Amino acid sequence: MKYFITDIHGDLKGMRLLLKHVGVDLTKDQLVIGGDMINRGKDSAGVVKEVKALMEKHPDNVQAIIGNHEEMMSWYFERGDRLWLSHGGNETVQSFQKAFPDEKRRQEHICILQLKNAEFGGQFMQNTANINTKEFRKTSCWIEHGAVGSFLR
Repeated sequence: MKYFITDIHGDLKGMRLLLKHVGVDLTKDQLVIGGDMINRGKDSAGVVKEVKALMEKHPDNVQAIIGNHEEMMSWYFERGDRLWLSHGGNETVQSFQKAFPDEKRRQEHICILQLKNAEFGGQFMQNTANINTKEFRKTSCWIEHGAVGSFLR
């Protein structure tokens, strides 16, 4: 089975609930996280940490794509563009500071979301997924956009 979810927006609990509800088995299923993992929710850092761990544990079956919120964050850290701060960036910074008090660990997780520094453990978060779209369309799939798992609570 192939799954594609987007717009998690810092809702780690919702992301976990959704993946459990649909019965994702990452030893055989494929999961693409279609961007906007951060901002708005209470645990952006937790979402990034979890996605990073899933990609490292299941490198052939889990991919993440950078969305516009990660791109805005990248602009903030690379060139000081403050647009991101008004779209949940302040809360995201606080989430990362709380989750990763050690600056080096915090930067490791922030860097995986930045386009120019997106390599870690042989994996890339990028703005396009390496998916065979013809094969992806042939199979059943669950598509979620926004409000991750809110209907399950």
